[in-house]
Amino acid sequence: ILPIDPDRAFILFTSSTNIDDPDRIHFTPNITRNQTSFSRYTATTATAISWQIVEHSDIQVQRGTASFGASQTGANASINQVNLNNSFIIVYGRVNSATAADNSEAFFKGSFIDSTNITLERQTTGSAALVSWQVVEWQKAKVLNGTLSITGTRTDVNIDTINTSRSFLIFSTAISGDTGQDSNFVLGNITNSSGLSFVRVNGAGTAFVNWFVVELPNATVQTDSVTFSSDVNVAINPVAVNKTFHVQSQTASGGGTGYQNAQYKVNMTNSTNLLFDKTTTTNTNVVTWFVIDISYFPITRNISLGTEQKLIQSKINSTGASGS
Repeated sequence: ILPIDPDRAFILFTSSTNIDDPDRIHFTPNITRNQTSFSRYTATTATAISWQIVEHSDIQVQRGTASFGASQTGANASINQVNLNNSFIIVYGRVNSATAADNSEAFFKGSFIDSTNITLERQTTGSAALVSWQVVEWQKAKVLNGTLSITGTRTDVNIDTINTSRSFLIFSTAISGDTGQDSNFVLGNITNSSGLSFVRVNGAGTAFVNWFVVELPNATVQTDSVTFSSDVNVAINPVAVNKTFHVQSQTASGGGTGYQNAQYKVNMTNSTNLLFDKTTTTNTNVVTWFVIDISYFPITRNISLGTEQKLIQSKINSTGASGS
């Protein structure tokens, strides 16, 4: 990648493959000044990964990893003090098991204990795992956060009033009581200026959610939902591609543990299009997406898209069958 300041950049990614082994389909990311990397436990199946790196002078990022023993449910990490009113957490997990029913062991959630400590949790154990975390402190942002548990198919949350045209939702989940993808994948949505909703297809087990609503004062945010079982293009209003990033969440229609059927990757192919790309076509996904254009957000540092010096850096890669 083009040089970045890792202390002022965070990474997001989606991935898609055609196998259900947890040790092959779950990845954790890392970035250094000149490189991004994605790690899994077993490298024998090609996986397509679409990633974004967001760097900004108003962002301060702390990151790390935590290794979990087979029976371990939680770990804490100390961080430099942050302002909880403008900070959020991004987590990605992977698990060292080739048994499809163990996919839910890679679902982690991250939350703040206080301004200098975070906690990382999963609700299903049985295999060793690793979680990577990023604490993002974004000056000028307004961040709301909360936790909830879903025992049915939908939970609604009341929040302080936000500007929905400048806000996006990002969250993490931990799962107990059921291994099926239709109960473990949770879709989150900003329903109005004072409400959120979280839904899943099957109400079996319990989904534990830690959520953050991030409002950026100079951003322009588009959001909608799309339903698909094969590749689909979604039209968006024109954005500055190299100053825009996206986040998304999903439900998956299929029961059982064929988690490859729930996977998809997302790529902004041009200024007016998102491509949702699935390797398999067995399941139907419903995805809520947020496209965040920060063209008018004051910046003092630029980064890149491809080889053009801009604000957002992104790309699609494949691990190859033997890639890490």
